[in-house]
Amino acid sequence: MPSVATMTGSLRIHNIYIAKLKAKQGQLFDSDPELAMLLDNVAAVLSEHAVVLADDIADGKVTTLRYEAATSAR
Repeated sequence: MPSVATMTGSLRIHNIYIAKLKAKQGQLFDSDPELAMLLDNVAAVLSEHAVVLADDIADGKVTTLRYEAATSAR
């Protein structure tokens, strides 16, 4: 099982990239709406995974199994 420090670091990285994607999406919305929507979709997937990571950190559970279960249900 990954350490809490590793999981917390991963969560921080997720949040950094989510913020960067949303900022870029805002810049591209008028010039390339299709790419902006793609970036929004990627940010949404990262956000879902960030929620799973946060829950796992709080619960002390293994992240990989829960994330795989969440994504296979789609």
